[in-house]
Amino acid sequence: MTALHTAKPVLGAVETVTLFGAMESAEVDARIDTGAKRTCVGRSLAESIGILQPIDEAVFRSSKDDSDTREIIHLTVVVKGQEHEIKASVTDRSNFSTQLRLGRDVLQDYLVDVEQ
Repeated sequence: MTALHTAKPVLGAVETVTLFGAMESAEVDARIDTGAKRTCVGRSLAESIGILQPIDEAVFRSSKDDSDTREIIHLTVVVKGQEHEIKASVTDRSNFSTQLRLGRDVLQDYLVDVEQ
């Protein structure tokens, strides 16, 4: 048998990434969430780097069957040297350990090893 070789970088459960906003950039820890379709950024982080200019709104349904409407913003995020231009949702993440959750809109370009 031959080993499967991939050029995709490997991410752990939490990764340090760089966000770029209109006013500033920020290096932050991001929770890697393969169950999330879209990346989500905390409102306070979005405001601090000047990326809180909504382009749309979307309704999100949680695993508890709750739903809420969130603003959608343009976001530039650099992960392991790769730049991603995405649309991210904005929500209050003050009760979470990270202000950024990376979803499958970014993670499709990586392999995830949660033990890292």
